[in-house]
Amino acid sequence: MKKFFTRAAVAAIAVAGIAGAVSTPTAGAVSTDQYDRVRYVMCGNDDVTIDMQNVYGNSEQFTKNLSGSKCAYYDFTESGEYGGFVAVSVVDENGGPVSCKIYVNGQVVSKSNDSSDYYSYASCY
Repeated sequence: MKKFFTRAAVAAIAVAGIAGAVSTPTAGAVSTDQYDRVRYVMCGNDDVTIDMQNVYGNSEQFTKNLSGSKCAYYDFTESGEYGGFVAVSVVDENGGPVSCKIYVNGQVVSKSNDSSDYYSYASCY
């Protein structure tokens, strides 16, 4: 009888563990609703390459000098009737600190940083 209860307890723990793993939310892209206020904050300490989803929903890539531990900002209001997705990444090909944050309606919804020596990459989505 003791073996039965031990096996039943082990089975219950296994099922609970699997159920917990299944119900755990997974990471995904940050989505916005129409009229949401979005702010990207991109920081670095050198010339960096920034790749971002712009106000029109298109990918835009450019180089920005953030020497002296500066940050760049990009603000927009989501205008799409059905909302959209937001994403930004910061790359320093020479290494060093880079970071990004995405705010939606004043709340941080994604953030990332890296300070690798030879190549730094921070991606927020």
